[in-house]
Amino acid sequence: MGTVRPYDRGRGDCYQDRCENVPFSSVGGLERRSGMELPRYVLPEDGEEYLRGYRDMARALFGDDWETCAFGWVPALTLGGGGR
Repeated sequence: MGTVRPYDRGRGDCYQDRCENVPFSSVGGLERRSGMELPRYVLPEDGEEYLRGYRDMARALFGDDWETCAFGWVPALTLGGGGR
């Protein structure tokens, strides 16, 4: 198996961050969406392509306002506290 292209790694990391319910954690967190930090494991010369892939996936997952949209959390399931 060959190496993963930086663009594809960026796309994959963005998707994985979403799956783990920590959007944008690979690039510095929600507050860094407009000024993403390159992860330590990405070589500087691959940084532009990695971030381009990450941004493209963010747009696909969260829409054109991915840099400014609000994120929140609600439980998918709640259990009643007072049984009969």
